[in-house]
Order: sequence, then C-alpha cells, then structure tokens
Amino acid sequence: MHKTGKITRKLLFEFGVGLGLSKKQIEGAFKRFQELKTDAKFLIESSFLSGGLQEAYINILEQRYNVLINEK
Repeated sequence: MHKTGKITRKLLFEFGVGLGLSKKQIEGAFKRFQELKTDAKFLIESSFLSGGLQEAYINILEQRYNVLINEK
C-alpha cells in the first residue's frame, strides 16, 4: 500500500493499469480532465466566493493540473 502523500500522474496511471485499463484509456481520461479545466475555472469564477477566495481556488486548481497533466 502507498504511504499517504500527494497524488501524482504516475500513481493515477498505475491505478488505472491495476483496474485493467489500457494505456490508451488512461491517456484518454487525462485528456478529458485537461479539456474540463476551462469549465472548472468558469465555475470558480461564477461562484459566490470572494475575489480572494476565487483566486486562491484557481491557484490550487492550476497547481494540481500541473502535477496531474504536465508531469510525465
């Protein structure tokens, strides 16, 4: 079992393989996740959160996308 820590692209990829998914299926899931980034940002910007909290959430979103999408 993996120690608690940050979720990485590698961990999610290995999880997908463990579920019996093909590399193509896993990469497709990452691609769909990337395509939904704009929608996620729009929802944050359309929320009732204050401007400061919206900015904080968008920064967190960007950091997590960088880990999950840009990490190879």
